[in-house]
Amino acid sequence: MSPAAKGSVYNVPNKIKIDGNFLIAADIRTTYTPAVGWLATHKVGDLSKDTTAIQMEEEMFLRPRIGNNIEVKGSCS
Repeated sequence: MSPAAKGSVYNVPNKIKIDGNFLIAADIRTTYTPAVGWLATHKVGDLSKDTTAIQMEEEMFLRPRIGNNIEVKGSCS
């Protein structure tokens, strides 16, 4: 998939909209073709290698951190 054009409109679900907040959206779609294949049963007792492509997609929304400093409480050691 190609990136959205600069200035294009992206539809955000109303339930996650908050006025005055920034939101990062990612819409990923790809076709995955297994290199080795899947074991698939086409008939009872018949196992075969299936290399059929799979359509994969995910849409996610993230809110960036607000502020310049991140306070670490506790020890990292």
